[in-house]
Amino acid sequence: PILIDRVQDSEGYTLVNNENRKCINCDQISFTSEIYPEIKDNYKKVFSPQTAYQITSILEGVIQRGTGKKLKKLKLNLAGKTGTTNKNTDTWFIGFTSNFVIGVYVGMDNPEPLGKFETGSKTALPIFENFVKKAVKKSEARPFKVADDITMMIVDSNTGQKAKFTSKNTIMESFKSKNVVEGRVLYLKNNNRLNKDNILRFY
Repeated sequence: PILIDRVQDSEGYTLVNNENRKCINCDQISFTSEIYPEIKDNYKKVFSPQTAYQITSILEGVIQRGTGKKLKKLKLNLAGKTGTTNKNTDTWFIGFTSNFVIGVYVGMDNPEPLGKFETGSKTALPIFENFVKKAVKKSEARPFKVADDITMMIVDSNTGQKAKFTSKNTIMESFKSKNVVEGRVLYLKNNNRLNKDNILRFY
């Protein structure tokens, strides 16, 4: 994401342009041909497309079954996260579609608690919902593109492994393909990320 795409004056003259993408072969392609231009950029890649998709998938889960589930009724492809600071002083909802990123903040100019039960889900999320209803069309919230080398699998939410017929709580999860061998999820040195209290370990 780029905070400032470009700065132009009142005559349309570009003073600053942060666009780093270049069309490599645009001058060689006819608009009537079936060849697509190749777009290159020199942005620094901070993590892989697979990791980016996994994070998106996790944030879709917030809408499907987490603190953002009030948005599920919109029937849009949304991902996002609620946020609440200590003593309910600040609340957020940051959400996105495949085309938009929308952030909502609720808080006082001079920080003070909003109220004991005021959370991101209760205060910021309804503002996000109201905006999305008016501003986002179904065509602007397409399904998120799954990265190459991602394996989708129904897993048992208690074990993190491929679901069995006896599994009661299941979830669709995305894995890096290199970590799935014959339907079994591999977790580096430790084959079981779950301790005795069924708490996922990410370290």
